[in-house]
Amino acid sequence: MQAESSPASAVSPGGLGLWRRRARVARRLALLTTGLALGAPVQALLRRVGPRAATWLPFVFHRYACRVMGVRRDVRGVSRGAVLLGSNHMSWLDIVVLSACRPTAFVARADIAGWPLFGALAWLQDTLFVSRERRQSVDADAREIARRVTAGQGVTLFAEGTTSDGCGVLPFRSALLGAARHGGVVVQSVALAYVARDGGRLDEEGRRAVAWWGEKTLAPHLLDILGARTLDVRVEFGAPGEPQPGDCRKALTRLLEQEVRRKVEAALA
Repeated sequence: MQAESSPASAVSPGGLGLWRRRARVARRLALLTTGLALGAPVQALLRRVGPRAATWLPFVFHRYACRVMGVRRDVRGVSRGAVLLGSNHMSWLDIVVLSACRPTAFVARADIAGWPLFGALAWLQDTLFVSRERRQSVDADAREIARRVTAGQGVTLFAEGTTSDGCGVLPFRSALLGAARHGGVVVQSVALAYVARDGGRLDEEGRRAVAWWGEKTLAPHLLDILGARTLDVRVEFGAPGEPQPGDCRKALTRLLEQEVRRKVEAALA
C-alpha cells in the first residue's frame, strides 16, 4: 500500500524555492514600507525648515534600503562635499545605491515628477526636474545645477540621458554638463556596474535582467529585484576636478564618458 504524502513532503524543491522567494519579497516590502512611513513625514518637514539636515536622511534611509534588499556595495574611491557627479545609468536602483554612498540630489526628467510614489520620493530628495526639449530650459537647468553645487550641495547627473541594458555605457550628453562652465563647480565621474546576483557572476543576460531598460514595466522589475537573495554592485568614483569657465563642454563630457566606460568594462571583465 502506498503511503499518503504529508503536506510538507508534497512541496517540491522548486515550489519551496518559490515560496521562500515570495516570503522574501513580502518581508522586504514590509520593511521598506515601514521605513518610508516613518521617514517621509520627517523628511518633508526637514525640507521646509532645515534644508541642510534634509540632505542626510535620504542617505541614512538608502543605506537601510540596501541592507533590506541584500544590495552589497563594493565602493572604490571617495566622493565628499559639493560636487557634480557624472554617472552611467541602468535602473531606478542606481539612485538607492548612489544615495547610500553619499548625500546627493539627482537630476531627472520633468515627467517623473508626476509619477505615483516615485515622483513624491524624488521631491523628498530635492530632485531637480529638467526639460531637455528647449535650449532655454537646458541653459536655465545648467545654471541651477551650478548654483546648487556652488551653494554646497552634491548633485548627480545620469549623463547618458536614459537607462542602458547594463552591458555597456551609452554616449554621454553634454548639455547639462555645461553647468561646469559656470566656475566653481567640481566635477567627478562615478561608474556603476552590477556584477553578481545570489553569489554568482552576472553574464550579459543576467545584467539585462537587473537593468530597467527598454519596454520593461516597473512593478515586475521591482518584485524581481526584491526577490534576489543578494545583488552585488561596484561603485567607483574618479578623481574630482574643477573645469575652468573657458573649457570645452564637449571635451569634458568625452573625458567623463571615457573614465566611466573604462571602469565599467574593468568591473564586468
